Amino acid sequence: MLKKTLLALGLSLSILLPASADVAIDSFKAYKEKDTLRYQITMHNVSDVPQQGPILIHLYSRPNSSAKWAEVQSWDVEIIPSGAGWTQELESSDELVTAKANNGYECNLVVTTPNSKVEKTAQIINVK
Repeated sequence: MLKKTLLALGLSLSILLPASADVAIDSFKAYKEKDTLRYQITMHNVSDVPQQGPILIHLYSRPNSSAKWAEVQSWDVEIIPSGAGWTQELESSDELVTAKANNGYECNLVVTTPNSKVEKTAQIINVK
């Protein structure tokens, strides 16, 4: 009897409580080009429910692993529908100067939602 009561209570709560969505970073790359450093960001909602905001996306960089992270750009997204994606490209000549001057240049993407936090370090690609 107790098992049936707990099961009924669990099912009732699952109907009342909102489902949580999950955002995944599919791709995060930085391309060193002649006159700019170009970032490509691709992520999507892997859940069957919309991801409600605030969805805070922060792009950080640092000249080497011992330096502190500095914010390059941030975005505040209100919603990502279920199964949908979000893509952004950003170019920065200032970041290219820093990347060229420092062999240990790193960039990091941090995505924070009301339910989770994911991050990914970019793969830096030299374009000739």
